[in-house]
Amino acid sequence: MSGSTPTVRNGSCLCGSIKVRMEGEPFRTNLCHCSSCQKFSGGIFASLAVYKTDQVTYTPSSPSVMKTFTDTTPESGRVLLRYFCGTCGSPVKGARTGRDADFVVVPLGIIDGDTAGAGLKPQVEFFCRSRADWIGDVVGGAEGFETLPPPAA
Repeated sequence: MSGSTPTVRNGSCLCGSIKVRMEGEPFRTNLCHCSSCQKFSGGIFASLAVYKTDQVTYTPSSPSVMKTFTDTTPESGRVLLRYFCGTCGSPVKGARTGRDADFVVVPLGIIDGDTAGAGLKPQVEFFCRSRADWIGDVVGGAEGFETLPPPAA
């Protein structure tokens, strides 16, 4: 339907010092089971929404509250910039340089409301070789890959 209002989602870190606004639908939603995402998320996998950079706006309460860690050892082999709140420690953003610089990764857990009910169910699982053996497949059939999927043609 032309002229319809795009979906807008809002979120924040745990303490509310960093706000995020996402306009439109994500490019993809995924789970990542790599050891780097496990450690950064504090869980046994990271649940993420991938957006075009221009769809996402971050508003920190002060410029110094958003901190960055340069992850040089992710299983993907590509450097990942991991952003987090310097006050509460919540992960708030993932980004890359180079060919993937047009995308930003938003942790699903920081989005306000019921993410599954808002159409953000994971579509893809990465690094399933590192998935905990007691976790089954995503109900409804997310496509799984042992590492990363092949590049899109």
